[in-house]
Amino acid sequence: GGGLKVSRIAILFKSAKREIKKLVHPLSVSNIRFEGNRVDETVVKGVANYFVLLIVIFAAGTFVISIDSFGDFETNISAMAACLNNIGPGFSKVGPVGNFGGYNPLSKMVLTFAMLIGRLEIYPMLLLFNPKVWMNK
Repeated sequence: GGGLKVSRIAILFKSAKREIKKLVHPLSVSNIRFEGNRVDETVVKGVANYFVLLIVIFAAGTFVISIDSFGDFETNISAMAACLNNIGPGFSKVGPVGNFGGYNPLSKMVLTFAMLIGRLEIYPMLLLFNPKVWMNK
């Protein structure tokens, strides 16, 4: 599947809970546990970085397709959410009885890229467009 995984959301919430506890007890040491196993700090930081990157991509994509005069804010934000999470229809003009045909080609390319990011994950898609990865040395 695509989109934000439940395990990442759980780790984010547990990390936030731990940071709130650290405000009350600054010298305490606590580990995040998921499914009975201790989660390493590099994994927690990676999940936080992934979430921030996902939000940035979501906001940037929503901004770019908002330049198109096809939809209102609800249409554009739900179109981006639907494509980024591969969940099918959105709301308003891209709802169950609507489609994405009214968007201009640039918006369709942004939404297509969002669908690929949602299905294949963010990091592999970013590596695909990094010339250092696929150029001969």
